[in-house]
Amino acid sequence: MDRFATKILTGCLFLALTSCGQPSETDSAAVTEDTAAASTGTSSPEATQFTVLVGGTEIGGMTVTHTEDGYTVDYEYRNNGRGPTLAEDIGLDDAGLPSRWTIEGATTFGNPVDERFELIDSEAQWTDSTGSTQLLPAEPAFYVPNDTSPYWLAIAARALLDTADATLPALPGGTLQLTEIDRISVTSGETSRNATVHALSGISLNPTYFLMDGRAFVALITPRFTVIEAGYEAEDERLRELAAQYGADRFAEIQSRVTQDHDGPVRIRNVRVFDPATQSLGEPVSVLVDGNRIAAIEGADAAPAPGEMVIEGGGGSLIPGLTDMHAHLGEQAAFLNIAAGVTSVRDMGNDNDVLSALIERIESGEIAGPRVTRSGFIEGRSPFSSNNGDLVETQDEAVA
Repeated sequence: MDRFATKILTGCLFLALTSCGQPSETDSAAVTEDTAAASTGTSSPEATQFTVLVGGTEIGGMTVTHTEDGYTVDYEYRNNGRGPTLAEDIGLDDAGLPSRWTIEGATTFGNPVDERFELIDSEAQWTDSTGSTQLLPAEPAFYVPNDTSPYWLAIAARALLDTADATLPALPGGTLQLTEIDRISVTSGETSRNATVHALSGISLNPTYFLMDGRAFVALITPRFTVIEAGYEAEDERLRELAAQYGADRFAEIQSRVTQDHDGPVRIRNVRVFDPATQSLGEPVSVLVDGNRIAAIEGADAAPAPGEMVIEGGGGSLIPGLTDMHAHLGEQAAFLNIAAGVTSVRDMGNDNDVLSALIERIESGEIAGPRVTRSGFIEGRSPFSSNNGDLVETQDEAVA
């Protein structure tokens, strides 16, 4: 896991090098007991089981057990023949902040994990895959592990809910912030419980969405992947759809603030164009884009015609949009690709329904994203198959 972390002009993308809640009610006594134990830190002999699903297929699990001062967590799944295997032992102080954290096992691609954090006499000491660090925090802070299970979200959320502004300094750096997104109910058979959808930001470029029932962790949700409390697996598809909608809504709001719509031609003035024949940059020019075509290349001082939008290039270089030939596109990646200059992608494998909905949002202008060329996929069912796309067992199934 990372520690910390508009509608763009069609055609070319230029890079100017010179600048460029209150706890919810529940009708389950078992959940109430779990919530109380989580809140007080008291020991509970019961372990809580979670199921890991990709595209509705169970691929692993997570077991969380209360200890005298925290939790142990066992987390493992396999998709496409790979996945993490992690065992965690977590100790918390009276404020619910990590006082020790050990993580052993292997990453998704099999690299060994031996991560250790400890708070000794107010000094934070940790060792992870990047090395060892000692730091004396200026104020109480929450250690964010490098390789961890999704249960760290629940631990962080409880600590954040106890603050006045739902923020905490993070170690190694930055700030964690918890935002309530939605309130929903989830069901398991005839049992229903209320849950709050939270977004945790401050560790990557995008927030992480998850569900809490008061102080009890219910689920991590993404458009393709969920980790959900056992018994609530039937909610997987609905929760994935909600995650996709939360992400799309966020980027649509960002797009409304940072993009400019234009109906006429666009003139990118005072830019240099690379000539592959001579392998050199030419003199400054103005490039006129009309629709999806470069309509003209004129002198840098050429006067714009009425109705043109003018973008000042500042003497930088104008290059075509980049193409990512191996993508697994989602709402978050779609917007960030455009911001990074990637205007076309070849999607090598995805949840087909999720990708179709995303392409519709991009093409309708709801959110910014690259042009998408779909490249599959149909795969044979095996222990090494990816649980996205269409899984088949015979040639006839594939052809059908």
